[in-house]
Amino acid sequence: MFPIFGGMKPMRTKKIFLYFVLFLLTIPLGLATRLYPDHFPYIIKTYGGDVLYATCLFFFLRFLFPATEVIKLGILTFLACIIIELQQLYKASWIVQLRHTFPFGLILGYDFVLSDCICYAAGAVLGTGIAMLLERSWVLR
Repeated sequence: MFPIFGGMKPMRTKKIFLYFVLFLLTIPLGLATRLYPDHFPYIIKTYGGDVLYATCLFFFLRFLFPATEVIKLGILTFLACIIIELQQLYKASWIVQLRHTFPFGLILGYDFVLSDCICYAAGAVLGTGIAMLLERSWVLR
């Protein structure tokens, strides 16, 4: 059930709201690593955007599917990121042109890079870990 439909318990609404806020907060952090790389240490400007991309996707999926097990969403996040990374091997002119627009370039990426897969795993683990900590803490009780 998608959270936009009514009839939810207050705790579930609080959980959904929290993940939506985390999703919204992660976007500018990830964009900052791409738009202002000179303001970050080398490791963050090189890999931070990809880690945050997966973390952001996790928070979005948690927002959409709050009843799904956290671990399952972590795995789904990683697999979705890998599929998006693999599609970068497809080089038809129409999708290459699409990738060179700012929003689609951020979403679809530009070139297949194997190290991105490691970053996506780290981002999925980060999102999963944050969710597990939050859902066991007082924040979501």
